[in-house]
Amino acid sequence: MDISQTYIKMCEKAFPDIGEIETISVDFGYIPRLWAIKNGSREAKQYNLFAQKAKPEGDFFQVYFRDQLQEMADADWRISFCDLWDWIENKQFSEPCWISREGCKLYSSVEQLWLAFVMSKKFNKQWDDEKWVTAHP
Repeated sequence: MDISQTYIKMCEKAFPDIGEIETISVDFGYIPRLWAIKNGSREAKQYNLFAQKAKPEGDFFQVYFRDQLQEMADADWRISFCDLWDWIENKQFSEPCWISREGCKLYSSVEQLWLAFVMSKKFNKQWDDEKWVTAHP
């Protein structure tokens, strides 16, 4: 699970669009959602994280698990890993993508890649290192 400051920031900026994603059901119960809140001023780069099934009181946002993003993509578009690979290969990234053959520059984790995929497919947005912006058609 990616808990880097970059990924948490990506989730924070995606939360108004995506919102809450259901918990993952497993044989022994539910895996709680992961929540984050900024620690300190709006310029602070640190976040506090904790797991809880329901949204806590206050200005919290969800940090998405890869499984949740994959389930969201599968439910909406019946996406497979091959579809993700095709999206990567056909996408005109300004820099090489995390999983592409060119190297590791744009996304540093699979979670970042899946979040970018969901934001692109569902909301036509791309990450500009600070926020999600509407992609050009």
